[in-house]
Amino acid sequence: GAISDDDSPDTLSSTSSADGSYEFASVDNGNYSMTAQAKGYGRKTIQQMNVTGQASVERDVVLNVAYMIGGTVTSEAGRPLAKATVQAFSMTNRAETTRSSVETNEVGEFLFDDVSAGVYTLMFIAEGYRNEREPRVETGEMALHKSMTPLPQVRGRVVDALGEPVSDFTVLLRNPVQGTETTMAMPDTAKKVRGSKDGAFTLSCPMHGTFVVEAKDKKHAPSFSEPFQIVYGQELTGVVVQLSEGGILRGRVVDAKGQGIGGARVKSHDTEYSDDPFWRSLPAFPSQATVKEVRTNASGDFEFSGLSAATYQIDVRHARFAQTIKTGIVVVDGDMVELPEIQLAAGATISGTVHGPSG
Repeated sequence: GAISDDDSPDTLSSTSSADGSYEFASVDNGNYSMTAQAKGYGRKTIQQMNVTGQASVERDVVLNVAYMIGGTVTSEAGRPLAKATVQAFSMTNRAETTRSSVETNEVGEFLFDDVSAGVYTLMFIAEGYRNEREPRVETGEMALHKSMTPLPQVRGRVVDALGEPVSDFTVLLRNPVQGTETTMAMPDTAKKVRGSKDGAFTLSCPMHGTFVVEAKDKKHAPSFSEPFQIVYGQELTGVVVQLSEGGILRGRVVDAKGQGIGGARVKSHDTEYSDDPFWRSLPAFPSQATVKEVRTNASGDFEFSGLSAATYQIDVRHARFAQTIKTGIVVVDGDMVELPEIQLAAGATISGTVHGPSG
């Protein structure tokens, strides 16, 4: 049989010999998991395999004869769902687990034939449907039926300033932030549309509630639909996002003598943004400001185009100068803002002496 995890280039794999022995050589220090599988036997994953130093780690694996779990996946209306992902999980203890994944065929059927005897939790995942869970499924169950609830669907069009359809764009949902007029992007809902003749798009909402659709392409500023409400099972049509040219922001970065600084990194953020671990940990910042990064040219000039209407901060950095942040910069759609010169102060000096072993 084979002892492996997956086909990732970051994964080692080994094939056991006739007597069942296996070996991984040159394993770096760290904490690993190992999955063992063989035809006709249930897959097993060994967790928390800690490798330290150059000491050998021995771990025998016992594979049990494989059992089966099978069934069908349909929509609430009874339509078979093809290409739905079904995952099976079982935990014998903290160190040994079984995890397997299959895909439904064209008539919605699925079959696990590599699981050990036991009780499993099944997860059902299909595009456009709410994730479903089935606990305590015993091996040998071959007639399981899972009905999946459709997510709310939003259909609409993306057009340019003249009302003409846009063919290539990205759309995603944004969720209003309670008590504010801002919205937060939902990156997991993003969908790329290419070659659309009428600018049409369809998005699945992960929940019911109030949303805004954001659309963006390479020629325009990110633009937004009017807010709308949607509930489970609903299909909302007629949402339109009209792309705008956005605003332009220009400036020049100079040193204490007024000489232009080339190669400085200039980044746009919402004026309230703070570059700290908390904000960096968020999947998105609650703002409609456009995040962009440019470099100053040899004369110290920079320009942002295609900025959504918002209040911005500009973060300017260069290796030889101290960081400078300018806030409260209001950008209006279709307008250009010319900033006063941004002067960078000289950075701190680090000095010392490098000594050999003898001092």
